[in-house]
Amino acid sequence: MAMTQLTHLVRSLTGILQRTQFMASAVIEPRCDMHTTGPSLTGRYTGRKVVEKPKEYTTRPLRMVQTGGRGEDGRVAIPRCGGGHKRNFRWVDFQRDRLIQPGRIQMVERIEKIMYDPCRSARIALTACGEDKRYLVATDDMEEGNIITTIKEIPRLPVRPNPGDCYQLGALPIGAIVCCIEKFAGHGAMICRSAGTSAQILRKVDGRCVLRLPSKQEISVSQECMATAGRVSNMKHQDVVVGKAGRNRWYGIRPHSGLWHRKTGVHGRKLRFKRLVTFNEPRGPGQTTQKLTI
Repeated sequence: MAMTQLTHLVRSLTGILQRTQFMASAVIEPRCDMHTTGPSLTGRYTGRKVVEKPKEYTTRPLRMVQTGGRGEDGRVAIPRCGGGHKRNFRWVDFQRDRLIQPGRIQMVERIEKIMYDPCRSARIALTACGEDKRYLVATDDMEEGNIITTIKEIPRLPVRPNPGDCYQLGALPIGAIVCCIEKFAGHGAMICRSAGTSAQILRKVDGRCVLRLPSKQEISVSQECMATAGRVSNMKHQDVVVGKAGRNRWYGIRPHSGLWHRKTGVHGRKLRFKRLVTFNEPRGPGQTTQKLTI
């Protein structure tokens, strides 16, 4: 009995040593940032796909590396993930005021094209401002050839927002419908970016704006945060019928285990009072940089 246990221990140690040597020799030092997409867990590499982002912004479609839901150690970190069609990543700029020249408060862009993006549910718009081009999340009223404006100023009286234009929340009237909202000023849009979503401004208190999200959750953000007037494009996305299991496999979604799971009430089976969420200071950088290990 003791001899058998000792044999198993020696074999496991030998396997761990060989795996460690292989991983150490297969580390790739990328020349650009490796941006992971998909949900993340604390302390583990859980990117569904890895995007090789260059140092400077570009509108060129970027290559995406599929991980199959596996982390750097080769173990499954995200279940039900793998396969699907190959896709290229379009780098969407969520910071609308990034191209505003120093000393100015606004900028004007022209919509060159409304495009389909395989990496998100909403449509994206290719805009041009002089020689600078970038991708933006398209709103429901955007059309090719339209002129959109980004204004970074809070006037004394609220403005009348035009769909597709970007303002600071403090400049918009109460009841306005907005999307692509920043949690923290200058950190880029993080809220209401998927197809057909929007939020409504309920009230303004002490330099902060309270918004109601599609989930009826109320959040409080600074009035200096930027937001786009209108709703996100592709309003009929929620009406799309998958139709068959094979279509989910095209999307890279693998089937469930088929076992029974207890209902926890996460998806609305239990009614709970939703409290106001306040965003004061960011906890850390918005994007993480990972090294790809084979």
